[in-house]
Amino acid sequence: MPDHDTETDGAECQKSHFCSNDNDCYRQLGFDYTCQNVTGATTNWPQSDANGNEVIGTVNKSLISIVGGSNGQSKRCAYRGKGAPCHSNLNAIGTTFNNSSLPGLLSCSSTSMCQSFSSGSNSRFNNRISRFANTPVAQNSANAAPTASDTVGLGARILGRPYDFYGTTTLPSPSSTGLAANNLAAICIPGKNIAASTKTYDLNSSAPVSRVDSSDKILGIGTTMSGSQSPKYLNACPATDSLGISIQQYDLNLGDAATINTVTAAQNLSTNLLDIAPIVAQNVFSSTSGSQITSIGYQRNACLRAPGASCFSDMDCAPSEFIANKVRVSTLTGILNAAEKKYWEEDLICGNPDYKYSATGTLNTAGFNIKNNVCCRDYGKTFTVYTQDDSSDYHWCDTATSTIKVAGVNNNINSYNRYSRVHSAYDKMTCNTAEVSTTKSFALSLTGTAIAKYAQQATQYKTLDTVNSRTCCTKNWVRSFDTTNGGGHKWLQSKMQIIDKKNFITLNWAPNNDGDGTNPTPYQCNSNASSYLNASCEMRDFSPADTELYLRYFGGLELSGIPQVALLTEDHVKRLNNGADGDGYSPTAKVPVAETINHTTTKDFYDATNLKGLLSAGNTNALVSPMKKVFSENEFNCCMPSGQEVPDYTTPEQCCTGYLANSGANTTLRCCLQDFTDMTVYLSRYVSSEGRGLPDSAYDPNTGYIKDPGVVEMLAQQKGLCCSGKFARGVAIRKLPIPIDGTTWVNQPNAWTKRFVYLSNSVDNNTEFGPIGGLYDAGLRWNNHVYCIPKTLTIPDEK
Repeated sequence: MPDHDTETDGAECQKSHFCSNDNDCYRQLGFDYTCQNVTGATTNWPQSDANGNEVIGTVNKSLISIVGGSNGQSKRCAYRGKGAPCHSNLNAIGTTFNNSSLPGLLSCSSTSMCQSFSSGSNSRFNNRISRFANTPVAQNSANAAPTASDTVGLGARILGRPYDFYGTTTLPSPSSTGLAANNLAAICIPGKNIAASTKTYDLNSSAPVSRVDSSDKILGIGTTMSGSQSPKYLNACPATDSLGISIQQYDLNLGDAATINTVTAAQNLSTNLLDIAPIVAQNVFSSTSGSQITSIGYQRNACLRAPGASCFSDMDCAPSEFIANKVRVSTLTGILNAAEKKYWEEDLICGNPDYKYSATGTLNTAGFNIKNNVCCRDYGKTFTVYTQDDSSDYHWCDTATSTIKVAGVNNNINSYNRYSRVHSAYDKMTCNTAEVSTTKSFALSLTGTAIAKYAQQATQYKTLDTVNSRTCCTKNWVRSFDTTNGGGHKWLQSKMQIIDKKNFITLNWAPNNDGDGTNPTPYQCNSNASSYLNASCEMRDFSPADTELYLRYFGGLELSGIPQVALLTEDHVKRLNNGADGDGYSPTAKVPVAETINHTTTKDFYDATNLKGLLSAGNTNALVSPMKKVFSENEFNCCMPSGQEVPDYTTPEQCCTGYLANSGANTTLRCCLQDFTDMTVYLSRYVSSEGRGLPDSAYDPNTGYIKDPGVVEMLAQQKGLCCSGKFARGVAIRKLPIPIDGTTWVNQPNAWTKRFVYLSNSVDNNTEFGPIGGLYDAGLRWNNHVYCIPKTLTIPDEK
């Protein structure tokens, strides 16, 4: 038996008012609501006799008692929009109409202000409600009112609404006595005056001189400033702190970069960003200077919700499908840069990390929670994130002031250099390397000297993950392969670099310098007098430091195309001989390994600590054929991660892995990686979201790789990353035989050495050591990388 109304199936409306924070209310009911503890709120309540007749006098009762108790839910979404009672001076609350001192229960929503009945602009009320029993369209057709009604938005004359959106009368005198008796001296009316306000509490009480477009008349989200630029531009928009509490409940200085701007800029954009002639011509705005609204659209000076911000409808999002469709067909050459135009073309939905349907036609009633809704890109769709460089016409950072550039806030609203993607991580990033910390990473910008760029590069994988995870509904993403590498995000071994093992010969052998004539042929040690056991055999035995260095060099090349990745160069790894007759180079010569990089390319980064130059993996001019651009610089995919069952309607393209398989005999569908794909590359913080969650110290700042392959193996096991369920490390460097006369070997430990595999004959493919050359060719490359392998494949242990 139910003990309370909210336990019945007829309590859907009440349950939609249950909340933990303000975001819950925005998502369930809209931006006119705030989540407040209502146990202390009271109201005067009429009394009645035993017969039910009202008697003179009232009793003060708590709101909770009127509805039969809280049933353990002390917080409710309280309406604070047009017509709600309010207290105009939040700095001097005193006695209030509801006996509460909570600013959230006394202030107005982000699109309204608290207007006193007796002072200020007090001729802005309604003295009647809409009593028309037909639609606004029918009212207009019948000329039922002296002024035509809006037919879309909050100004439409729907039965029970105030007659006018912007009232024009003073408080009717008969109402004064009753209102005064209840300590009610003001109500919320549409409009904000941002220009005349200096603090958030001012926004609650300052009446706009002109009310045209001073309130969001269509979506009710909130209002921004007009004009081209002000630090306060977005400060009246709805925004919450880390606890989900509305920033308007704190009395903060407007325009302050460290407090209010941190959250308002991260969670909002202005519709004024769309006030561009070609887009306006597509009818993106349905109101012009307060004109009648008869079609779906937006108005100027209104807030839009940024990727990752809470939302109530798809139309809230910047951009919605409505906006994106109009931008796609607009000719914006010379008006918007390419990155900015792409941003507005990639439509968002008011979506959820959980699947709306657990199976075809079956709603996910157990897992889907509307309180998780944010503006986001649906899974299975691509999006772009561009990185600023010295020649970019889109800007994350103002290089002169080391500040994040936000259109309308510290950059002209219509600046050609604006890039709206900055909003997505505004609160988590900086353009000043001195401010980089565990909670702030550098913006996606690489500008200035090579030393400066190297300092900027180190933490950008965190910024990228913040931007991408807030953009994607599932919070998971993967980078696309470059179009020259087939594009898309289906992971195959063939997508990685093709590095011919023959080129390792210049690292395996010291320069041919045989003084006694026992081994005159380069790259061979003969069996005469067991010369392979003495110094005349120039084959090297790699130290752990050598091994680590070479694996870092070659492993980094797999990330080509990614601007932030810093590749080792000939300053770190160079040939020891010329690869032809075995002759060496002078001690000062730096010749990179064949078919990798061009040593004449200007270095993008410089490590001032170790005095070595590095290349950006995005600098594909530095690659030497057959090196290829593996990844796209700027295209990503919102996707479903591995390690969980996915609905039966899932397609491979919706998986981060680009591949879908059954898991064992129970035919559970899951996203996974195919045989011989490189999990270490896949888990790089610059490549996908699936490697996140470890301490910063676990990642290589140059590549975003997880440093410890044992951790990669652990994640592979936990997530079920490999479709086969089996994985192994690469075999490029192992204890292998010293080649005797180039084609044979001696099976004794003193005739073995630690080196690169580089032969395809029986020296590197034999029953004693295993088919190591063949395994390398199949795709098992770098020893510090982990690869998916077939169930039936067994990798021999190293000697």
